[in-house]
Amino acid sequence: MLNSQLISAIRSPKPIHWLLLLLSVYLFLGLYNLAYLPIAWTDEIMNLDPALQFHKHGVYKGFLWPNEGSNTQFLCYPPLIEWFHIASLYVLPFDIFWLRLPFLLLHVGSLYLLYRIASKLSKGQDWMALLIVSIFMFDKVVFEISRSMRVEVLLTFLLVLLVWLNIHKKHIIAQGLVAGLLFLAHLSMWPWLGIWALLRFRDMRNLLLFVLAAALPILLFFVAIDFNLGNLYQQLFQQAEQHAGSGSLFQNSIDFIWNRFWPVYKEQPWALLFTPFLLLAAIVSLLKKRHNPYAWCFLATSIAWILILAPHYRYWPPLFAAGLIMLAYELKDSTRPVVPARAVGLGVLVALSLGFWARHALAFSQRASRNPDSALSWLDTQLQPEVKTLIVGEGIAFYTTQNPNFDYGITFYPQQLHFQSYAKVYCLTRDSLPYTLLSRYKVKDNTTLPQLRQWQRGETYAGMKLYLIKTKSEWDSLTGKYINGAN
Repeated sequence: MLNSQLISAIRSPKPIHWLLLLLSVYLFLGLYNLAYLPIAWTDEIMNLDPALQFHKHGVYKGFLWPNEGSNTQFLCYPPLIEWFHIASLYVLPFDIFWLRLPFLLLHVGSLYLLYRIASKLSKGQDWMALLIVSIFMFDKVVFEISRSMRVEVLLTFLLVLLVWLNIHKKHIIAQGLVAGLLFLAHLSMWPWLGIWALLRFRDMRNLLLFVLAAALPILLFFVAIDFNLGNLYQQLFQQAEQHAGSGSLFQNSIDFIWNRFWPVYKEQPWALLFTPFLLLAAIVSLLKKRHNPYAWCFLATSIAWILILAPHYRYWPPLFAAGLIMLAYELKDSTRPVVPARAVGLGVLVALSLGFWARHALAFSQRASRNPDSALSWLDTQLQPEVKTLIVGEGIAFYTTQNPNFDYGITFYPQQLHFQSYAKVYCLTRDSLPYTLLSRYKVKDNTTLPQLRQWQRGETYAGMKLYLIKTKSEWDSLTGKYINGAN
């Protein structure tokens, strides 16, 4: 029986078979290039920092963050990603591959759940569900976020998990706990969560159970910070203010719909149409009174983002997933299932995935210059493990801080860094600086694919230089322009 089913699947694959094949390739390549694509970068290091400080010093504080008070109690950012990293550091090595691994697995899990949601909401239109997932998984921004430790991976997973639990009528308390974690993940999804809860729980008893369960993780957070709500408000909203929109309503709208994606989408120009299309679909759904709760959620969250949030492309994946869920719900009223022709579907899939293949091909060709192990090995030979040391610059240096004598700093956030507290201060950079050059990283980029590098630019460790910062005046010349928060 099993063999006949396998033969049938090979001869006439169903959408779920194509999905599993795509997810297998996605996961395999993701694992193979996980430590190489991208190289260690600022966002993930800043999010790792409070968790590392907790493990090193037993205090929940930040070292890299400029926000006042963060060096004694870290409250600049909603806590879920820090809880996630703290838990990870108990069981995983302090290594780029291992710390990125849970994020990649959650992302692949999100893709599978998104397919199941789209199939369920569209009443079994599995080919369209596969197309929806393909559009999402091969989107340039989504693909980039999946390879690094940003909160959008957690947001997307929690959002699709919450929808999946709800449409399958799973336990209300479980839904509430997931919603509470989503609330603690990032402020950007609060509008979606609030509208969704009001629309999905019409029964007051169920809504009350949901809210009480959602309040448990939030209460746990308040207890963990000793109910220091004043400090929480100051740090959290100082951080939010730095990421808020600042233009007119018209300018913010244009930025939300179009400008934030350029030039990110040079290789996927059609993706610039996704946001206006999803907004139009939401408006049409509401005007025609189709009772699509996800249309209300998507439109309300989009308006909130236009009014409040700076239009950065990296924020997009969870809202994109929410918009695609809305589209899947719209398909349920189709008079007949939409089945794309095989040739058309294959052509769309190839076009969507070109950037995915090119990015991995670049990682293959630049594997030597993206290797974090060889970069760290070179750096270790230049440092004295018993000396109190500060290293600023390239993100890979953050991973030397397993040594309790080493600290890593960011030059454009120097507020917590004190030159006089260290016996040695270094700057690791690919720039040429007027300081004492100690060593160059001699690994070079592969030059066999210049056309690919032109189309798919990516940073490597090639060309790194280690400088010794000898005096306070040299330190001031390196960091002085940033000391008042300018960047």
